[in-house]
Amino acid sequence: LYADLRKESRLGGGVTISVRHIESIIRLTEAHARLHLREYTREDDLAAAIQLFLHCFVHTQKHQTKRALLERFSRFMPRTTDHTPLLLHLLRGLLRGTDAVLRDDLDRAARDHGVFDTQPLLRCEAFVTAFAYDSKRRTITRRAAG
Repeated sequence: LYADLRKESRLGGGVTISVRHIESIIRLTEAHARLHLREYTREDDLAAAIQLFLHCFVHTQKHQTKRALLERFSRFMPRTTDHTPLLLHLLRGLLRGTDAVLRDDLDRAARDHGVFDTQPLLRCEAFVTAFAYDSKRRTITRRAAG
């Protein structure tokens, strides 16, 4: 990322990317983790920091340069991903052979697959029609068919 950014910044005639910019990405990564009340950083913190940095860098360039940079660095730009199918698959696997599963077990399985927020699953229609969540006991069960 650094080498590509530095090369593109020299060609664009704007601000040249330096080591200070990389240090800024590190600080942004740490700040993102602290916003989520964590004392450690994760891959999603780094991704958020890179996205913010690139957004700011790209949008300070001239229009023509901006378009080329957006294309060049699109792999680092945000993509919204619906994790519902994956989470439903994991949940069904966890419920195989048992009546209930702890929400913590689903969260752990999701983290193993790079998904750090399972809350949207609990609100989606596919979950609500097939499963029940007991927030006090933090357990998920299958709804009875019929």
